Amino acid sequence: MYAPLVCSAQRLHACNGSHGVNHSAFTLSPTEPPNTRFSMINAATKRAALRPPFDKARQLTMDQDSNEVTASNLTTERERLQGSLRDIDLELMHSQLWYAGRTGNISPLHHQRVILRNIVLTEKARLHLIWFEKTIYVKRLEDNLMNWRYFSEVICGNEMVHQAATGFLLSYTFLIQYPSDLDIAKVSGLINKEISWRSWQDFRSNVLHQLTNRDIHDRFEYGELRLGRLNQIYRVKRLGLTYFTVYRDYSSYFGDN
Repeated sequence: MYAPLVCSAQRLHACNGSHGVNHSAFTLSPTEPPNTRFSMINAATKRAALRPPFDKARQLTMDQDSNEVTASNLTTERERLQGSLRDIDLELMHSQLWYAGRTGNISPLHHQRVILRNIVLTEKARLHLIWFEKTIYVKRLEDNLMNWRYFSEVICGNEMVHQAATGFLLSYTFLIQYPSDLDIAKVSGLINKEISWRSWQDFRSNVLHQLTNRDIHDRFEYGELRLGRLNQIYRVKRLGLTYFTVYRDYSSYFGDN
């Protein structure tokens, strides 16, 4: 288990990296260069039992707003979350993701606008925080992940789903840091429009506090990932031609690559 990208509330701003990209020649090594891994966690320290990364009193959605889960559909719901929150290709490329992004580099939504990026909603985990040119993809934060009962009964029953869900929540504590970020998230369809700034503040602080000493999924050791470099890693590792492309035909793709 790699140590994840986790910040305390007090050190959040120190964790945000700049938008500069190292344009040095690409050398695909098995691990990232030394002394660049961001961590505040001793990977050997693990909790005896999984639990939601927020208190019940801080939940943002009520039980009636989350998916109804019974003994008969519990396995199905966990399988849905596996597909919704994890991506096998990113997991296979994890040891080379240092080339496509930086640890701790997730800018709030208002700053995405400042640097003239178009925020595009996606439902795919593989595109969350992937950017190219003036576009960044952001996966919607579903109500289930902000409900304490759902998190406890469904997500806490599977370690990999739990790590992916907590990592995903952590990414949103970076994306929504100011009232303007929450406004942008609502307009962009990224979060429930009924959530107030005061309640989000409480939830966000609670999540950051709870995650300080908790392992999360390897994907969230890194923040924003550059699509062009992901495509290079994807080809070098012989996983396919492209990790993702907006082009609908190969002639257009090769014309720009």
